[in-house]
Parts: sequence; C-alpha cells; structure tokens
Amino acid sequence: MENIILQTRGISVKYGNFLALDDVSISLKNKHIYGFIGENGAGKTTLMKVLTGLLYPTNGDFSLFGTNKPCDILKMRRHIGS
Repeated sequence: MENIILQTRGISVKYGNFLALDDVSISLKNKHIYGFIGENGAGKTTLMKVLTGLLYPTNGDFSLFGTNKPCDILKMRRHIGS
C-alpha cells in the first residue's frame, strides 16, 4: 500500500464574494507525479498557496506527511523544498 503524502478535505477559499476554490478534496500518493491543469482563474495557484502556507483556506483542512494543519510553516516548507 502506498502512503498518502498530501490530503485535502473540503478546501474552499473566498476572495470577498468570489469563490476561488469550492470544496476541493484530493489525495496525493508517494512516488507519483501530479500536475494541476485548468483554465485561467480555475484556482490552481490559489490551491498551491494554501498547500505552501501562503494563504489560509476559508473552509476545510489538509494534512502533509500525516500531520494535520501543519503549524510550523517554515519547517513544512523546508521538508517540501519550497
């Protein structure tokens, strides 16, 4: 069985009245390659900002390497290499 290294549950982000992400849930497994593909304004950059701690979601949460809502953003960034 492969380990899930990143999991989101119901991530939503609003900018004022604009809903940039609506209930995004994904699971990314170790040793796989993923890409985000979509139209302009689809929310790709917004999701990446949430996953790297640059933006907090309006709703939902995520876990990275089994840690729910990583509190130490700097430590998390060093672990993922950003």
